[in-house]
Amino acid sequence: CISESTKKDLYQFYPNLNKKVKVIYNGVGNMFKRISDYKTFNNRLLYVGDRKNHKNFNQLILALNSNNDFELDIIGGGKLTKQELSKLSKISFKHFEGISDEDLNKLYNSAFALVYPSSYEGFGLPIIEAFKAGCPVICHKGSSTAEIAKDSAIVGEISPEFILESLMKLKNVDIRKKIIDKGILEAKNYSWNKCFEQTNKAYESIL
Repeated sequence: CISESTKKDLYQFYPNLNKKVKVIYNGVGNMFKRISDYKTFNNRLLYVGDRKNHKNFNQLILALNSNNDFELDIIGGGKLTKQELSKLSKISFKHFEGISDEDLNKLYNSAFALVYPSSYEGFGLPIIEAFKAGCPVICHKGSSTAEIAKDSAIVGEISPEFILESLMKLKNVDIRKKIIDKGILEAKNYSWNKCFEQTNKAYESIL
């Protein structure tokens, strides 16, 4: 399984499972990193991924509709619906589809924060991508997101109020630096080489 959260779900659906279950975390690509040219950040927030109900994209929209200090970069997730466009009408935003990892890394590097409000994830790869790029993260306290983020992000119960409170915290230079430094350190625990080695050992153990 790719997280303890996923392992817990597995046992919930298969309570009589007698086999050994191994948790092996995903890695993160080396293209995500700090860029020396991106020493400053802007007022843009990142939202990465699709926008299904459990992703809580609407909570972010509600937060930004009550605070126009920030602009929004929406990454992927398919074409915006008419309903989404209507809700975004008072927000300055850009939508990127088919973006390269290199360009995504640039956005991570210059963004004010990644807001990852999803209430249910198997892993939550954008969290680690953001950590590696030195981008502060705001995410949900449940599922695998808190497990992956640990104390290296601002973690809590997702609501417009929590998102806005977290953004205000990140305006504090000392808090921001502490969160970024923790994220960069935490990201070192995740690599595809480590994932491969652990997966290989897991298969070898059952041969």
